[in-house]
Amino acid sequence: MIGLRTRRLSPAQVARVRHLLAPLTQAAAEAYDRTDDANVLGRLAALGISRAQAPSLAAVLLLTGTETVTSAAPRAVAMLHDGGLLDAVAADRTRLGPFLAEALRLATPSPAMLRRATADDLLDGVRVRPGDRVLLATWWATRLPGGLAPDRVCPAAVRNLWFGAGPHLCLGAALATAELEAITASGLGRTAKSTPSPGVRPARRRAAAP
Repeated sequence: MIGLRTRRLSPAQVARVRHLLAPLTQAAAEAYDRTDDANVLGRLAALGISRAQAPSLAAVLLLTGTETVTSAAPRAVAMLHDGGLLDAVAADRTRLGPFLAEALRLATPSPAMLRRATADDLLDGVRVRPGDRVLLATWWATRLPGGLAPDRVCPAAVRNLWFGAGPHLCLGAALATAELEAITASGLGRTAKSTPSPGVRPARRRAAAP
């Protein structure tokens, strides 16, 4: 509905988005009004975020978090199956965390991100000015030959790049990772050789729509 080049939404697009997000934003507004430090919306209120802004932030957090988990979970299980690692990881759960980190790199659940430049700079010889929109192709960045150049970026700053980095690091990164571990572990519980279960295997597959 909204292209990457979109700078402003038309009245019809705004109305459509509000209609689609109404079930989420209404609950968020109610949580905001409680000003409770035990929930994210209450903390946003305490930080001075307006009532009009808070529900939008909540909707973004929920939608992007759901996308990451639902996109990565089935792919991670398929990678375990295709790599013949189901039994090995089921027998040694300490291998699950490192495996999921690599599965996220390969799946790259957030393949692209938009940012707006705040200062003049040069990106690989291309001039970027304040206000310019920059498309970050995270899927491509995770597959650069030889990895990311160490003289240009700090490896720690781009670890789990699909969750963002620096001040833009995803607030739900830890939750998404925990959910992925729980979902994958639930499948591993039925694959250990000590159980009579035949294990997990893909029932059907289809390519994602372009």
